[in-house]
Amino acid sequence: STRGAMMVQTNDVITCANGTLGTKDTSATLPASPTKVAIGQGQAGGNFCFGYLSEFAIIPGAVSDANLQRLAA
Repeated sequence: STRGAMMVQTNDVITCANGTLGTKDTSATLPASPTKVAIGQGQAGGNFCFGYLSEFAIIPGAVSDANLQRLAA
């Protein structure tokens, strides 16, 4: 199985899979008032995830790279 985590802030987006950090995106723009969170599909409605989620959490606030790795290890 794969464990993943993602941290999203304006100009600071990074993913982590099985404890390995991806490349940080430092040019991300976010809506001022988000209206939805799409889980298991791409933003435009495609790229569906076919499988099961055994756990899911939204953690308010920024998470350090080390904590992101711990969550996805």
